[in-house]
Amino acid sequence: MYIVKLFGKYKIISTSPEAAKHFLVTHNRSFTQGHRPMARVADPEANFTDPNNHPKVRKLLKTPLGPDNIHQCILVYDTLVCSAISLWKDGQTINARDEMQRITMKCLLNLLWGQEDRQLEYARVFHLQSVVDQGYRTAFPVNLPFTRYGKGIKAKGEFMRLMEEKLAHLRASGSPHSNCMNLIIFSDEKDGLTDAQICSLMHSLIHAGYRTVATLVVRAFKLLSENPQVLATLKKEHDAVSKSMEAGANLTWADVKQMRCCFAARYVIQETMRLSSSSISKFLARVALEDVEYNGYVISKGWELGMTNEFHKDPKLFPDPYIFNPDRFNSPPKPGTFILFGAGMHTCAGIEFANALSAIISHLVVTKFSFEREGPDGVEFWSHYTAKDGFPMKLKLRAEDSN
Repeated sequence: MYIVKLFGKYKIISTSPEAAKHFLVTHNRSFTQGHRPMARVADPEANFTDPNNHPKVRKLLKTPLGPDNIHQCILVYDTLVCSAISLWKDGQTINARDEMQRITMKCLLNLLWGQEDRQLEYARVFHLQSVVDQGYRTAFPVNLPFTRYGKGIKAKGEFMRLMEEKLAHLRASGSPHSNCMNLIIFSDEKDGLTDAQICSLMHSLIHAGYRTVATLVVRAFKLLSENPQVLATLKKEHDAVSKSMEAGANLTWADVKQMRCCFAARYVIQETMRLSSSSISKFLARVALEDVEYNGYVISKGWELGMTNEFHKDPKLFPDPYIFNPDRFNSPPKPGTFILFGAGMHTCAGIEFANALSAIISHLVVTKFSFEREGPDGVEFWSHYTAKDGFPMKLKLRAEDSN
């Protein structure tokens, strides 16, 4: 642990898995989420930052984001992803980041409020969220009309009005379908959420969900293009899944489950996340609600704490840590040393969605196309660790699909 001064404020930084467990699990109720100026954009109703609201929100999300509901959505996700990649042509160069963000957003909107493929509404949400993202990533959150932060605040207001319209429509329909917004509206919980909290929650889930999954998949494509032997093994496994399906059939949960049991299909994603942990979260920010002691040091109430997961690259825990080697997971990591989705009460609520969608996208892309990098190599670090320029990649239809 050490102290640094970031953006004019002193912060305590922890870098070990033991410290992460101590703060995220053992003393999780002693901290709230950080990035306080940005909370006006990302979570103004404090659904996740207020210790009193957070347990209630987690309980409400347990069903819509839980395994059973995600499994029922596999068919729709398969349809949406197939529809998107059906537009890709042999020899075409695509921007993988842009394509994956569009695909992920469509699947996420379907999960949240049953959005199928209504292009105008989807395009409006995608545009507003892009502006909000720019506001959230600025280093200087000054709320003026011409600043990124000010534009982000304005876009968030427009987004909230859209959510209010959607909320009124769903409530008037009186039909509690299995999408997230409906399940929350018609929940039997005695202490539910206000309309403002529901709308803000939907935005928080979009903000947290669509870019992270897209970034993860793009990073996997980049690493696979640089490691053809791993890609060949992955294709072989996914081809076996395809051959086990009926011709022309959509993916089912049983198929996705089979993928997640395959060594390469599962370990490629895990190794990708280890190497680029910011696909989910690079820096977990917290604010102490009370004095907390750790190894003889006291973090005083009000101090900010930042936890990095760079221990995923500690050679003592992961030999040759900068080498892409999915086979390392043949031997499970030591418990507590591989933290991808956070831990404790703030563990990412969208784990099932992220795992299922990344498996579906990977399967549909590698079984239909070969691909290679077409453009500059390298990575970008702000605010997500991702491939440079969105990873332009050149597509080639695989032989069995080009006939």
